[in-house]
Amino acid sequence: MRADAGCVLVCDKEVAMTKKQVTEVAVRQWARRNFGDAPLPDARLKRRLPAMAERIAAHPEGSLPEQTSAWSETLAAYRLLDNDRVEPSAMVAPHAALTRERCRGQGEVLLVQDWTELTWTYDEGHHELLQHLALALGGDGQVLGILHGQWARDAPRARTRKERRQRWGRSQFWPDTVEAVGEAPAGCRFITIADREADDFQLLTACRRRGHGFVIRAQHDRYINGGSDRLWSYVSARRVRGKLEIELPKRPAVDAGPPKRRRIKAQPARRATLAVRWASVSLDPPRNDPRFKEPLRVWALWAEEIEPPAETEPVQWMLLSSEPLRTLDDARRLMSYYKKRWKIEELHKAQKTGCRLERSQLHDEAAFVRLAAITAVVSVRLVELRDVAQVTVKTPNKSANAPATLRRMVDWIWIAVVARLAEADPERLTPREFYETVAKQGGWLARTGDGPPGWQTLYRGWRKVALLVTGAALFTGPGPPDKCV
Repeated sequence: MRADAGCVLVCDKEVAMTKKQVTEVAVRQWARRNFGDAPLPDARLKRRLPAMAERIAAHPEGSLPEQTSAWSETLAAYRLLDNDRVEPSAMVAPHAALTRERCRGQGEVLLVQDWTELTWTYDEGHHELLQHLALALGGDGQVLGILHGQWARDAPRARTRKERRQRWGRSQFWPDTVEAVGEAPAGCRFITIADREADDFQLLTACRRRGHGFVIRAQHDRYINGGSDRLWSYVSARRVRGKLEIELPKRPAVDAGPPKRRRIKAQPARRATLAVRWASVSLDPPRNDPRFKEPLRVWALWAEEIEPPAETEPVQWMLLSSEPLRTLDDARRLMSYYKKRWKIEELHKAQKTGCRLERSQLHDEAAFVRLAAITAVVSVRLVELRDVAQVTVKTPNKSANAPATLRRMVDWIWIAVVARLAEADPERLTPREFYETVAKQGGWLARTGDGPPGWQTLYRGWRKVALLVTGAALFTGPGPPDKCV
C-alpha cells in the first residue's frame, strides 16, 4: 500500500475498483433517487435538479460557485433557482415519495413537526422566512426522511379573533401538514409529535380525521370536562403513578415561546428524575370559535422534575396524547416519543450550519425557497450519516456491515481520504471512524467526557477534508485508480 507524492489516496490490488464500478458513485446515486423523478416542466430541468443536488450534497458547506466546477454549471444552477415554473413542493416530491415507501410496514412512525426561521442578508437588507418540515422517524428514532415541507412569510398580527381565523398564520402549518401527508401507507401508523406551539384544536381534530395519533406538549390551560375543571389543576392533582428517569441533552440558551417570552439559560446534559401523573380528560371546544362544537377525549400526562439542580430550568411537561395511558411503561413510551422531537432541531441545525443555507446571497425570495427545499433533503443525508455513526458506537454487535453502509452513503474518494487521515484501511472504515475523523479535523478532541461534536465543529472538519478531496481528485479521479502510479 502506497500513496503518490501529494496524494492522500491509497491503492491496493484487493481494494482497487474498476472505472465502471466508480461511475455510479454514492452521492450521484443518492441524488438521482431523491430528485430524479421530480415532476418538473421539462426534461432539461429534470436533469439539472439531481445534478445540482449532487454538487450540493458532495460539498454542503460551499457556496454555489464553489460547489459547481465551471461557470456554465453555476449559471445553470442559478437559472434553476430563478425558474418560476419550478415549485419547491415538486422538488422534494421524489424524496417524500421515497420516505413514504420507507414508512410502509414500519408500524408506528413518528411524524415530527416543527418550524424554524430562516434569515439571510443581501443588499444590506435583512430577510426572514418560515420553514415548516414534517420529519418521519422510525419508532427507534431512525430518520426515514421528510414527508412534507412548507415555506411562507409570517402574516402580520391580527387584531381580532375573526381576523385570526380568516387570515393565514403559522398555526396553520400543523393541520395543513397532517392534511397533506394524509393517511399512512399499509403496515404503518403516523403519530404526530410537536412542541407547545402546536397545541391547537384544529391540529387535534385533523389528526383524528386522518387517523393519526399524536403526542403534543400543551401550552393552553384549557377548560376540560364540560367546563368544570382546568387542565393543569386537574391533572397535577392526580396521584403520582411513579417516577421515571430521562437523559436530557445539552441545551444552548434560547428564547422561550408563548405564553411568556423569556430567556432560558444554557443547560448542561443531565439525568432528570420525573414524577408522573396522568388522567383521561375531555377537552372543551374553543368557546369563541364556531368551527368546533364537539369536545375531544385525550389522555393528559403531567411530568415534573424532582429536585432539579440549582439555577436549572426544571422539566415540566404536560403532554396531550391520543395514546392510552394505563401503566408506567405507557408513560415512558409517550415521553420517549416526545424526546425524539429534538431530532428535527438537529435537522434544522444541519441545514443552517452544515449546508450554510443562511449564508446564501440570493436576491430573490422564491429562489431562496428552492435552495431551502434542496438543502432540507441534503440535511436529511447529513443527519443519517451522523446517526449511523452513533449507532455503531452504542451497538458494536451491529457494526459488522458498517463499512458497506458507509460506502452506500459516501463517495469512495471521501472514504479513502478520511481513511488515510485516520490511518485505517479504507475497505474497513466504519461510519463511526469516518464521522469522528472529520470531527477531529474540525477541532473535536474526543476526550472521555466530551459529548458528540456539534454542527459547527463538523462543518469546520468537513471543509478541511473537502479541500483534501479536491486535491486528491485532481490526481486520481473520483474512485480508486486501476493501478498504482
